[in-house]
Formats: sequence, structure tokens, C-alpha cells
Amino acid sequence: MNTERIIIDTKDSRHALSAISGREESAHSFVQNVHISGNNEMNDYIAYQGTKIPLHTHDKGYELFYVQEGELTAVLGGYRAKVRPGDMLLIPPAMPHGFEYGQQTVWWEVMNGMFLWDRVWSLDRIFENCPEKYEDQTFREQYEKRKGQVSYPEFPIEGVTEVNAEKLPGFSGRGMCYKTYSFSGIQCRLKYPKWELAGKKEIWEFELDEQMSVDFGHYVGHELFAVTQGSVRVEVQGREPMTARKGELINIPNFTSHKLTALEAKTTLLDFNVQYNLMLLLDEIVFTKKKNPQRIDPVFLEELLDKHQCPYRAITGIFTR
Repeated sequence: MNTERIIIDTKDSRHALSAISGREESAHSFVQNVHISGNNEMNDYIAYQGTKIPLHTHDKGYELFYVQEGELTAVLGGYRAKVRPGDMLLIPPAMPHGFEYGQQTVWWEVMNGMFLWDRVWSLDRIFENCPEKYEDQTFREQYEKRKGQVSYPEFPIEGVTEVNAEKLPGFSGRGMCYKTYSFSGIQCRLKYPKWELAGKKEIWEFELDEQMSVDFGHYVGHELFAVTQGSVRVEVQGREPMTARKGELINIPNFTSHKLTALEAKTTLLDFNVQYNLMLLLDEIVFTKKKNPQRIDPVFLEELLDKHQCPYRAITGIFTR
């Protein structure tokens, strides 16, 4: 049986990838990538007050940040703004970006196609065994270019335009979304559509009423949720039921049936790995309800789920397979 940890407490130090005394920043790895695509590798990044990340770009892969605690100034694509808890940033390949931390800040970072864990792990070994190399800026830049496909522009991070956070490219603040779908007991908010992630996946926020449940069949890619409000009962095949609370992650291995049930009103989940066309599926349900509501029956819904390769088997109050 798959032994991956299902509920991940982000405050649990056993997940620490690097927490070396004297380092300016620390990254804790929660989810290691196990697929050649590098999809959904996740860590939290703890930056202390005064830390600065110089302006840089990545040749490939996407970074998604969710701010949990603290406050920072983000520079993206020539614009600078304050970013606060509940805000998200999506950084595509070749987007110049850098950060300045006004106070201690904790944020979740979801990597797609970048293999950050391997790069940070290697830097730890250099720090421990060859500290003179770690402090050598030329060596660090060469290493980053080889290992992480990172480039550092020559111009300074200060040469940018001050804006409100809403004007930052790739920004999605608390309450912001591309599109919202409201059903009985659940609100589905599309944070980032597929075209912003090279067609690979969508990123959603779901707000559920108490006892609202979602039942999943086998899903090819592993599921990765973050509980940002409330708590959730997690039932996974072959395991005892578990509870995930605010600030914890739900890491479901691939090809694993599972069911999530909200235990409190307004329980909110971020889903970082929706690889099927959920937006198109919900668009079709809404359109059909308006134009031809009598068509909404179990047969129609079964065909719709299969059409969009959706792994749901049941959602309280919406449909049942």
C-alpha cells in the first residue's frame, strides 16, 4: 500500500529540508515530486525580516506562491507591490521577479516543472561541506544556472514601477478569482485557468457548507489541497478517517479513491492540481440549466463527467454518479 503521508502539518519540523543556523532563509519541503513532469512539488519558504531575493528569471516551469504569514514586497515584470496573507502569485517562465521581506514571512510555494527540492538539497550539501563555495557569488550563479535554470538580470530590483497589488501580473488576492460558480452548499472559484499554466491544469478555491462532501474516484495525478479555513474529514481507501485543519495540507497519492467532507461552515480549500477541464464542465452545467433544465438528470451528468474526464463520483446537492 502507498505509504505517503496524507495529512501534512506545515508546522511539523520533520518535514524540514533545510533549517541550518546562519542561513538567511529556510525552505521546508512538504511534497516531493515523484513524476518526471515535476508537477506539484511543494515547500514552505520562511524568510526573515530584511531578507532580499535578487531579481531573477527561470528558463522553465511555473511557481505559485500563497502567502500564509507576514508581508513582503514583490517585484514582478517591472512592477512592485505589497503582498499580504491570503494573496497568491503565479510566476511563468521568463518573468523577472524578486522579493523584499519587511517582516518574517511564511508562504507556500508550489513548483511545476522546476525540481526545487533537488536544487535546495544540493545547496545544503555545499553549505555543510564547502562553505567557501557557498559564499562565492560567481560559483552560486553558475550553479543556479546549471541546476535551476536561473538567470540574474544586470539591472537592479529598484528600477520598477510602484502599483497596487491587483496590478501585479499573476496576482490573485483574497476574494479575487477569474470566475465563480455557486451551487447548493458549495462555491467554486477559479483562481487560475488552464491557459495561465500552459494548458497543464487549473487552480481552484472551494468554499463548502458544513457536511458538504466531495467523493473522488481514481485520479491519475496526485491531489494536493490546502485547508485555508475550517476543517475537513478525509477518507482515503485503505486508511482510517483523518481530519485536516486550517493551515494543513491534504496530499492524496495518484490512483487513490478518497472523500472530503467539510466539518465546519465556510470550510475553504485550495486545490492546486485540477488537471481535468472543470471550468468547461461547470460552464456546461450552468448553460444547460438555463436553456434546457429538464436535461439535468443522472444520465446527462454521467456523460458530462466522462466527457471532461472528471474523477468526481458525487458532490452533495450537485450530482451523483
